[in-house]
Amino acid sequence: MAIDSVSAAYNKKAEEAYNKAGTYSKTTLDSTDFLKLIAAQLQNQDMTNPMSNSEMMQQLSQMSSIQTMSELKASIENMNDIAVTNYSASLVGKEVTLAVENSKGELETKVGLITGSGLYQGETVVFVDGKAYSLSQIMAIGKIPEDFIKDETVDKDETTDKDDTTTDDKTDNTEEVKPEA
Repeated sequence: MAIDSVSAAYNKKAEEAYNKAGTYSKTTLDSTDFLKLIAAQLQNQDMTNPMSNSEMMQQLSQMSSIQTMSELKASIENMNDIAVTNYSASLVGKEVTLAVENSKGELETKVGLITGSGLYQGETVVFVDGKAYSLSQIMAIGKIPEDFIKDETVDKDETTDKDDTTTDDKTDNTEEVKPEA
C-alpha cells in the first residue's frame, strides 16, 4: 500500500470528523487564513506587474482593524454577561413578582423570594421556591399592589364596555320595523 493512499484515507477521515453535525464548522476567516491568502497572492503574482507595497500594507491594516473590532465585540459581550450576572446576584434575598404561564397558557403573577441565581443553558436565571425563572419573567421587585392589578383589569373591562356602548347607541338610533302579523 502506498503512503499517498494512507495519507488520503487519513485526510478523508479527518475531513468527515470535521464536517460532522455538532462540531465546529468554520464559516469565517481569521488572521491565519488571511496570511495564507496573502502568501498565496505573493506566490502567484505576475512578476512583470508585482503587487505594490502600499496595497499590501493596506490589506494588512484592514486585517488588523477587523481583528481589533472582533476582539472589541467579544469584550463588550463579555462585559454584558458580567453585568447581567451581577444584577441577578444582587436580587438574591429580595421578594419579586413573576409572570408565570399556567397550564391553560394564561399569564399569572407569582410572588416569591429569590434564593439564588445562576446560568442555565447560557441564560441567567433566578431561583424562587426551588424553581428557575428567567430574568425576563420578573415583573417587579417586591409585590405588586392588588389595587394596581384590579385597576388594570377594570380599565380593560371599561374599554370593552365603551366599545359595546358605542355599538348599542348606533342600534338605539335606528328605527326597528316590526313585521305585521
